[in-house]
Amino acid sequence: NVFDFLRDSDTDSICITTNGVTNYNGQAICGAGSAGEAASRWPSIRVNLGRALKAYGNLPYVIGLIDPNGDFQNPTSKSIKDKNFKCLIWSFPTKNDFRNDAVPELIERSALAMVEHADRMGLKKIALACQGVGKQIGRLSYTAQVQPVINRILDDRFIICYLDDNDIL
Repeated sequence: NVFDFLRDSDTDSICITTNGVTNYNGQAICGAGSAGEAASRWPSIRVNLGRALKAYGNLPYVIGLIDPNGDFQNPTSKSIKDKNFKCLIWSFPTKNDFRNDAVPELIERSALAMVEHADRMGLKKIALACQGVGKQIGRLSYTAQVQPVINRILDDRFIICYLDDNDIL
């Protein structure tokens, strides 16, 4: 589980899988999978992601952070620039709309963006929730549709976390 990596002292980022839809209040829809669990733990990530989606589109963003004391904080440019965090919480878009299947091209774009962010910020260990899979959520086959895409992009800094056997359809 990607959230288990929050306790790992070497992990400086986790990525939760997200979509690009907001509700009438401008909050991101985070109803299932790792996004649903993250929103249950830290409700303000819905607002943080919703603002980023509206301003910049469906791309990876820092939507929260765990401070050096282990507490959740809303991210600020200063806290990120000063590296005043233990772990960043990123969105990792896999869907444009939560009602539809995950999109391999979007997963590819998100993976490329995350490698750029990791390089720019000097991130060393990034845990990602398994992207675009699950019989009820993303509905892609990890081995046939997702793994071939991400294996050519992500390097050994990235660790893919599986929730259960349903992730590997």
